[in-house]
Parts: sequence; C-alpha cells; structure tokens
Amino acid sequence: MIPATCGGYVLRFSRQTPEVLRAVYFATLAHDGQRRRYTNEPYIVHPLAVATGVSEYVEFPQLTMAAVLHDVMEDCNVKYFELDELFGQAVATLVRDCTDVYTSKDFPHLKREERKLLEAKRIGEAGFGVAVIKAFDLLDNWPSIKLHDPKFAKVYLAEKQMLIPHMLNLPLALKRRLEKEIE
Repeated sequence: MIPATCGGYVLRFSRQTPEVLRAVYFATLAHDGQRRRYTNEPYIVHPLAVATGVSEYVEFPQLTMAAVLHDVMEDCNVKYFELDELFGQAVATLVRDCTDVYTSKDFPHLKREERKLLEAKRIGEAGFGVAVIKAFDLLDNWPSIKLHDPKFAKVYLAEKQMLIPHMLNLPLALKRRLEKEIE
C-alpha cells in the first residue's frame, strides 16, 4: 500500500483506486470549513478515518467511497442525484442509507429516544455495506465523545447499545468489536 495525500492528509486505504481518490477529493471539498465538535480538527478527518477502517476490513472500493462520503448528504446539503451522477447508484444509495432519516427537524413530534429506535431499526434493515460503515462511524466517534463530553456520552452509549443488536447484517467479529469498544 502506497500512501496518497489529499488536502495534507495521508490516505492509507488498502485500495486507492482513482474512483476512491475522487470521492476523497469530493468529500474534502464538501466538508471544507467544517470542524469536529470536540477536537476542532478539520471535519474530513472523520470520514477519512471511517473510510480507512472500512477499507482495511473489506476490499470493496464502492464501500470505501461511500464511507468517505457518508456524511455529505446530512452535513453538506449534497443531494442523492449528485452522488448518483458522480459516483453511481450503488455508492449514492449507500450514502443515502447511512444518512439519518428520523431527524428532529423532520419528526419534531417524536422524542429523541423514539427517533433513535426507528433509526436503529432502519439501519438494521439497510444491509451489509451500511452496517459496516455505521460500525466504523461509531468506532471513530465514540472515543472523542467519551473523553470530551461524559454527560452526552451516557446518552450516546445507550443509543448505540440499542443500535448494535439491530445491525443484523454486521459480521459477528465486527459486532463483537463494537460491543467491546462501545461500553
């Protein structure tokens, strides 16, 4: 594996196809100016970490592309049709399926706990690719939340512990890793 760079960040994906690097470039531009809540790092650090975990776990370039793009619809106002045109239907669908549906904006009448349960059920039915991306998303987010926001960490922990049993398409080894690290 030969590391590549994008925006000053070293990429260590196991399969750095031109399509994967194009998705990294797109995500870097889409998240430009965004910062991570607790660490103040450029936000792109998170999608790159998720994509790195996914690419080390399974060598499937479309899954790595979706992992690096997993927050662009939710956080950058990128539309499904744009992803479909640029990266194909499979990648666009994975990104869409990783995007929260049951948001407080769209479902203000539901309590957070109700929305998270509906989201857990939806993610559980979404398939292998979404489950793997979500697993690495949780694995990357949890340490900074636990370290920097102990009060919210309790809420987050309960939500993720509720989510994991619904992730029926998640391979058992990855599910066990999640259960071990998210405690």
